[in-house]
Amino acid sequence: MFVYEFNTIILNSNRLSNRNSNWDRYRKIRNRVNNMKKHTITTFFYNVNAEINDADNNNNKLYWKLLKEAFHIKPSNEIPPILCISKDNDNQIIFSDFEKIICLTT
Repeated sequence: MFVYEFNTIILNSNRLSNRNSNWDRYRKIRNRVNNMKKHTITTFFYNVNAEINDADNNNNKLYWKLLKEAFHIKPSNEIPPILCISKDNDNQIIFSDFEKIICLTT
């Protein structure tokens, strides 16, 4: 957010004054900020990739923890909806926990 606000302030001040030196300064600052963003993104993905490879080779628990964090998977105690097939081929999708228990035990 800070980078966007900083760029906007400089850009607006340069629009008010059409001096070449201001535009050169703006371009240099803009390019520096964009290069910093690219470097940060590259470093982040390199580090994540290294951690996943290391976890994949050595530690299964850490590997799955990283994947859950990456995909924002939260553990749930809820059983997902199930398709209950009865003896008379009456297929129903069951949503309530009580009906799921009955379906799974019969």
